[in-house]
Amino acid sequence: MEFSVRFEAYSFFLIIFNYDRGSFGFGIVYGDGAVGVEPQHGQWAPFREFERVLAQLDQELRLRIPDKYLDAKGW
Repeated sequence: MEFSVRFEAYSFFLIIFNYDRGSFGFGIVYGDGAVGVEPQHGQWAPFREFERVLAQLDQELRLRIPDKYLDAKGW
């Protein structure tokens, strides 16, 4: 089974989640493209590593959002 889901994070970025046969990846959408958050040397992670990769995505997002915005929202 394979699917993709788009969602908004921190009311700031559009994120795409891709799942394909037990592996997954996230991308931060910029215009027509996306920057991948790749946990294992360019490879998708197995689903058992979901929490670790989600924490990595959160860290990558916070690095790209201005601190003033995060502070104003209480994040």
